Amino acid sequence: MDRTKLTAALLVASLLASGCSSKSESSSETESVKPLTVSDLKDLNDGESPEIEYDPVSGGVRSIEGKVSTIKVGDEDDAAEALEELADIIGISAPDNELRFRIRNSGKDEFTYCFDQYYKDVHTFGTVALSVDKDGNVTRLLNRYVPNIDIDVTPNITGEQAVNIAKSKYEAGIDGEPELTIIRAGKNFSLEWDIHLTDIFYPDEVYINAKNGNIDSETGPIPD
Repeated sequence: MDRTKLTAALLVASLLASGCSSKSESSSETESVKPLTVSDLKDLNDGESPEIEYDPVSGGVRSIEGKVSTIKVGDEDDAAEALEELADIIGISAPDNELRFRIRNSGKDEFTYCFDQYYKDVHTFGTVALSVDKDGNVTRLLNRYVPNIDIDVTPNITGEQAVNIAKSKYEAGIDGEPELTIIRAGKNFSLEWDIHLTDIFYPDEVYINAKNGNIDSETGPIPD
C-alpha cells in the first residue's frame, strides 16, 4: 500500500480553524434528545438559512455557519448533548457511542469542543467540532465524521511488535504507547499502530499496519 501522508495532511487542514486533532479521551453519557433537521436550523436563525457546506462526493453536511443547536453549552457534557441533537445532520446513529470528547480549545470570543470518532472502540481519523460563543450558543459545526467504516479491528501483530519494527527502521526513541487506529487507505480502511518517534531526524509519527507489519505512512520531517 502507498504511504498515506495525504490522509494526515487533509485531516490537519480540515481542523486548523478549530484547533482540533485526533487524540482520545472518553466522553460522558448523555440523555436522548430530539434530533434536529436542516430545516429546523432556519427557525434557530431567525428565519434565515445558515451557511451550509456539503461534501461534493457523499452529499453529507461538512460544516454549518450559524446557530446549530438549542442547547446552551457550558462544558463537554452540554456539547455532547448538542451532538445528540445534530445526530441526523451529522449522519450518525449513536453519537454517545461513536464520538468521544477530546479537548476544549479557547479562542478570543469562543470555545471549540472537539470529539474524536471511534469504531468498535478503536480510534479513527474522523472528528466533529462545535464552536460555542461566550453566551453558550453553538455557532458552527465542523463535521468530519466518517460513515460506513467496515473493518476487522483484531490486530495480527501486537503494539510491542510494531514498536520493535519502528525501532529497527529508524533507530529512534519512542514517545508514549502505540495506539491502535483506523486510517483511510485509498477507498478502503486500514488498521494501524500509530507510533510517535522522538528523534528530530526521523518522521514525527509512523503508522505500522496491524495486519502485516508494513510501514504504511510517515508524517513530519523525513530525512533524505
